[in-house]
This record gives sequence, C-alpha cells and structure tokens, in this order.
Amino acid sequence: MAQSPVPVKKEPAHKIVFKNKLVTIMYPRILPGETTLFHIHETPSVFLIMKDAYVYDETYGKPGETFISSRGETWYSEFKNKQVHKIRNLDSVDHQSIIIELSGEGKSKYPDPIAGFGKPEYFERVRIYPLKLNANSSVDFQMNSNPAVMIAYKGELKFSEKGKTLTLREGDIKWIDESSLLTLMNQGPETIEGYIFEIRK
Repeated sequence: MAQSPVPVKKEPAHKIVFKNKLVTIMYPRILPGETTLFHIHETPSVFLIMKDAYVYDETYGKPGETFISSRGETWYSEFKNKQVHKIRNLDSVDHQSIIIELSGEGKSKYPDPIAGFGKPEYFERVRIYPLKLNANSSVDFQMNSNPAVMIAYKGELKFSEKGKTLTLREGDIKWIDESSLLTLMNQGPETIEGYIFEIRK
C-alpha cells in the first residue's frame, strides 16, 4: 500500500528552524541514499538550494525524474495546485535546501528596491535580492516597509545591528524586521554570497 502523504512540516527531514506569524522556515537535509516521505506543499513558498546534489524527484502517482539540484538556485511557487512528492538523494553528499513558507496575506506594497544590492526578482509574495560582498567591503541598508529573511550560503557574513556585531555562516538565517538598519561586512579575502528575501505582509 502506498504511503499516505504528510504535510511538509510533518516530514521528518524537513526540520523547522524558525517560525513567526509571517514565515515558517525549514532546513531539509537528506543524507546520501535516503528518501523522504511523500509530503505535501500547499502554502506559497520560496526555495534556496544549499548544496549541489544529484536527486530523484517522484510526484505522487507519476513517474519520477532525476536531476542535479544546483547550489544557489532559488525559485518561488504559489502552490495553487498542491504538490505531493518525495525526494531520494542519489549523491554521496547531503542534499540541503531551505524552504520559506509564507503565511501572511501578501497584501503589503513593494517600496523602492533596497539600495546597494543586485537587481531583485519580483514574485507575488516575495522579492529576492542576490547578495555579493567583495573582500574587505561593507554595505549599509535599511528595510522600508516589509520584513525580510537573510541567508548566507557562501562564506562568513558579519553584520552590525543596534551596535552589536554578529556573524552568519553558511546556512545561517537572520530575520530582519521592517524598520531594521544593518551594516553588512565581509572582512575576509574571498567574495561572500547570500540572499535577502523581502516578504510581503
């Protein structure tokens, strides 16, 4: 008998690492050779792949397909038609991604884009900014009217907020309130990369 699908938040590999009234953030890690349960995506969500991995993706009741999940890849789905699938990791390394479920109404307006970053991608409920900081550089920015999620995926990102300096390492997540003023710093010799996901409330 086929396994009954479970909500994605109940799937054991999809660990919840942060939650508030606007987002639920999961950090699924699928070990080499492991397969998730069939699980259901039905809430608008944005995805970020954290590691290259060769995977098998099987939609419930349909043939599966194999492909390479590429590090740094992002996408957004409204899931107006729910997705039911499972993932098998065919690689010799962990398959890691970050999923941000968006539970707000998504009715707030997009203000002018945040200065100092690359051109954002616009979606119904989220605006995605690529973040790159060259060696020994910094950038100041302030959120306007929407909050955001900042994720580091390459290198060590330092930021200053309210007089405190903190560090984001690869895979670390930072919730940014809508009025926050931050300074991002790269104090190392290599370019660091990440993303800022501006959330419509």
